[in-house]
Amino acid sequence: MSDSLLYPHVRRAISETPWAILPDKLADIMDVVALRASGITLSAEEIQERIGAVANRPRQRSTGDIAVIPLVGTISHRMGLMAQSSGGTSVEGFTRDFRELVADSSVGGIVIDVDSPGGSVSGIDELASEIYRARGTKPITAVANAMSASAAYWIASAADELVVTPSGEVGSIGVIAAHQDESALHEKLGVKVSLVTAGKYKAENNPFEPLTEEGRAAIQTRVDESYAMFTKAVARNRGVPVETVRSEFGQGRLVGAKEAVRRGMADRVATIDEVIQSVRRGQSGPSGRAAAAMVDAPLLSFEEQAETALTAVRSLQSRVEALTALRSGRRSPVAADNVPLIEAHRDAYLAIAEAYDDLLAMVPRADGVAHRDATLLELDYLAGMARRNGVRIA
Repeated sequence: MSDSLLYPHVRRAISETPWAILPDKLADIMDVVALRASGITLSAEEIQERIGAVANRPRQRSTGDIAVIPLVGTISHRMGLMAQSSGGTSVEGFTRDFRELVADSSVGGIVIDVDSPGGSVSGIDELASEIYRARGTKPITAVANAMSASAAYWIASAADELVVTPSGEVGSIGVIAAHQDESALHEKLGVKVSLVTAGKYKAENNPFEPLTEEGRAAIQTRVDESYAMFTKAVARNRGVPVETVRSEFGQGRLVGAKEAVRRGMADRVATIDEVIQSVRRGQSGPSGRAAAAMVDAPLLSFEEQAETALTAVRSLQSRVEALTALRSGRRSPVAADNVPLIEAHRDAYLAIAEAYDDLLAMVPRADGVAHRDATLLELDYLAGMARRNGVRIA
């Protein structure tokens, strides 16, 4: 059999898998796999050069009681073919390390040091949801240092606060898949592949023949489903409607630091050292909604204001539920003896729930709209109440 047929399962997995990654980075990965599949052996250094990998991957470190955990390179669910040489991050490994930091009572805050073009969609939503649920247990800040693209932004947006370094970029909110048709190459090499299958779609989208319209539609369905999951998660994390994510958060493009803050994609601009110091001092920047309003104050309908408040309620409610589970004896990332934190969460939740009821009782102006400022003042007041109870609210 020709060397051109090496690693067929890897090549097909890459072709069929939806990716939340920069397109040029996906192309680099596919090129490396194609070279390996053709029988060419690449050294770790050559792979790093071709895919722009992190040669010396940063390690988890601590500054006082603040833990800094890296999220760098290409993100994969479980690292495989290029695990060691790519300098990337596995969702499995990152999740394990993150859980340990949340559960460690000696860790006062977590800073996620992000420099990644994104990666495979697999496992990303689960990790982002875990970080989101951990909000309020201790300060969690993600820093785009200097790139938080696609899957990396999906994850980073789940933190309490998202900061961008002055030269940093965030976004690339979108999903991509790439099918490789190798039939012309095989014909040139004199190789004829005959597939023997069971199951109507078992050979669908295989690399040995052109992509059919039906096959393309199947891939598009998976891409659309992943994109819906991506935008819904970011909307939840940033406290904005899904349509805002789709229309105002770059539409697949990367966005620079100041513009990202203006759009509400990030909270503030700062270096990672400045962020670590602010977390140590117990300070935090404005929320995504407030950060955007400081630059621009678009009009919001009353229904949108109510949805903003409801997002805050749901966010804190998930934390309360996790703490309730803890007190019931089930596993939780929060220390079981942290009774003051449990009580503080409940107090803050009640305050926000009451304010949400007040917001619903508001009578819209005759023109049917109100400035974003009114909602922000309400939420800022609630955040102040929560902080006095020892709880940080995004």
